[in-house]
Amino acid sequence: MAGNGEGSVVGIDLGTTYSCVGVWQHDRVEIIANNQGNRTTPSSVTSTNTERLIDDAAKNQVAMNPINTVFWIVFSYKGEDKEFAAEEISSMILAKMREIAEAYLGSSVKNAVVTVLAFFNGSQNQATKDAGVISGRNVMHIINEPTAAAIAYVLEQKASSIGEKMCSSLTLEGIFEVKATAGDTHLGGEDFDNRMVDHYVQEFKRKHNDISGKPRALRRSRTFCRFEELNLLNMDLFCKCMEPVEKCLRDAKMEKSTIHDVVLVGGSTGIPIVQSLLQDFFNAKELCKSINPDEAVAYGAAVQAVILSGEGNEKVQDLLLWDKEQVFSTHSDNQPGVLIQVTKLPDRRAGSLSPMTRAGCLREEIGKMVQEAGRYKAEDEDHKMEVEALENYAYKMRNTVRDDKINSKLNPADKRKIEDAIEQAIQRLDNNQLAEADEFEDEMEELENICNLIIAKMYQGAGGEPGCYG
Repeated sequence: MAGNGEGSVVGIDLGTTYSCVGVWQHDRVEIIANNQGNRTTPSSVTSTNTERLIDDAAKNQVAMNPINTVFWIVFSYKGEDKEFAAEEISSMILAKMREIAEAYLGSSVKNAVVTVLAFFNGSQNQATKDAGVISGRNVMHIINEPTAAAIAYVLEQKASSIGEKMCSSLTLEGIFEVKATAGDTHLGGEDFDNRMVDHYVQEFKRKHNDISGKPRALRRSRTFCRFEELNLLNMDLFCKCMEPVEKCLRDAKMEKSTIHDVVLVGGSTGIPIVQSLLQDFFNAKELCKSINPDEAVAYGAAVQAVILSGEGNEKVQDLLLWDKEQVFSTHSDNQPGVLIQVTKLPDRRAGSLSPMTRAGCLREEIGKMVQEAGRYKAEDEDHKMEVEALENYAYKMRNTVRDDKINSKLNPADKRKIEDAIEQAIQRLDNNQLAEADEFEDEMEELENICNLIIAKMYQGAGGEPGCYG
């Protein structure tokens, strides 16, 4: 799908826990798997002494490196404490999703439709666009998550929907009219986890000792207790999930009886007690679970992307998204102007990726962030090249010594020495991907010296010239 000659336009669900990317291909949306084969990617960023890790690699580091894994905005990068704006962290996730899409498509991706939380305001939407600029991508359009999910749902030939917890009430008859949105900044899976961790920290402290100041222990506790006593500890939070639903209906001036379908999107909607409360709220109405809650938002964003690109077929060309609007009326006839007073609340630094409470960054800040993003990417690439160079050489030499023509000429002791050195290098790669670049260089030099010396001796003994194996 090419939009205005600028390549594919993708849809990205920029989630606070997981992100997902989709593209319209072959008359349908394709959700793109990452290099681990997963169709959703953790929205996690971590830093080591040598590089940044984003996605599954970052999530896997949480237990070992909890302080530098971003649930926080300030963390240590290459031994220095550095403060990252929320836009920068989000840009890293967007850049990763771009890489995933480009690897799948085999071409550059410059444009995207990105989803945000239902209750994001104008400055937060602008911050998301700024994140796109920092990542090297143009954010063509922003839509909220429940609306994107409703777009996905309507393609399943349904009529109406309402999101849960981050809610959006819409009417769907070819035109998507957003009737109302509502949500709670401080309500989600992380809040459920924190409640349980706090409980078990107190229990552990009572029985053993205090682990509240030990980040690794806290992360392990979070993983362990995620499945324990969930309902008992979080019932008040689960009940609080219904408040945005009620507000959304009030703002839309709609009754429960007018809702045809209730669509569940997001990880927390998979919790049985949340489903039960929501079903009770809608008078025992059967909940719609026909769409994948982890992929529906990216699916809808991809549909909106193909519509904006002008490349969609008859399946989507008649769909139109009509967002909320507010009508202002004059006080008297022929009034020449209207004074609209806008009050900006004080900025608040959040301890998570979203919502981005800062106003859009100043242009000079964005320019600096773009430069730094380029530097971080170059450093990551250099580190990756060192790792790949050692890995490629080790496997190349393993195949070389197993070749019959070489194997037959090698002294058994020399062959074993090369094989041992190769296995040692491969094991170090597997066990220490986060080592400094110069460590990989030293490992490479040591392996080359061993292999070259033995191969040269082999050819000298055979009276021939050594080939190029370095």
